[in-house]
Amino acid sequence: MDKIVSLSANEYYGYLARMANFMLKFGDKYDAETRDKILNYYLSSSDIFGNTDSDLNQVYEATGVFDLFPRNIYSSFLEEMEKRFDINRHLLEVGCGHYPAFAEKLAKKQKYGSIDAVDPLVVTDNIDGVNVKSEKLTMRYDISRYDMIYAIMPCEATFDMIKLANLYDKDLFFLACSCYKVNMGRQSTKIGKLNWLKLAEQILATTTPKTREYRIEQVDTFAQPLIYTRKK
Repeated sequence: MDKIVSLSANEYYGYLARMANFMLKFGDKYDAETRDKILNYYLSSSDIFGNTDSDLNQVYEATGVFDLFPRNIYSSFLEEMEKRFDINRHLLEVGCGHYPAFAEKLAKKQKYGSIDAVDPLVVTDNIDGVNVKSEKLTMRYDISRYDMIYAIMPCEATFDMIKLANLYDKDLFFLACSCYKVNMGRQSTKIGKLNWLKLAEQILATTTPKTREYRIEQVDTFAQPLIYTRKK
């Protein structure tokens, strides 16, 4: 594919070199399909603007490409988070992806507190300021030590996140996943945005403690809604 980012030749090949160095460090830890996607679509896929590909987003952040776009998904999500919550607390990121790039970005801005990031697919646990764990969030996960759990497009983990945050009476903040999937036994099924939102609101309404409020907000920055709970 032709490149879609307007750069000089030197800039373009400079970013390609950054990606090559990134993949030299971590590429062998990716599955073949994801590795090939990064190598073939870096700086070429329109998802750089659509924010829908989490794997590419992580590499764009890690290699500095997102610095070219002030309204990238990570900067926008962080901005929305800070409007509603104090980030200087003990935080848990759910579904951080192969490379926990947003947690790394957040750690640079956090003045105190802590960040844990979990995902069974992580390719590195060596991120400054972030405790990375190769784990999957389930309803048995102990989140008692955290003040807030958050996620960017957590996909199938979404409803367990909601239930768990409310069970432990913790703040919750996440950007809904655009796939609108739900777990059906060992499989996941797409149910469409409207049905997904109805189910999300039903779970929020029945599990959110009376001392908390929940919100499903559509903001101009994202195609998907932001969902959160916090003390009244």
